[in-house]
Amino acid sequence: MKANGGYGASDFSVVYSKSNEKISTLKKRSLVNNTLTENLLSQDGYYISNFNQDCLTSLAVITMSIMVDIYFFNN
Repeated sequence: MKANGGYGASDFSVVYSKSNEKISTLKKRSLVNNTLTENLLSQDGYYISNFNQDCLTSLAVITMSIMVDIYFFNN
């Protein structure tokens, strides 16, 4: 599996490497808080649309969302 996106991207498509079949999307979204300060200091959330209901694939996609967050958004 691989996630197609890029630096600064907030949406990623997860595809099988061999067939390029899209199996999921990862969407990074900011959570809404009451104040601007809370918005700037709070963590973002990921929304996962999983097109394959296989439990191992679902676990892999969840793990991939953690890897994407660490690689692209944590310095």
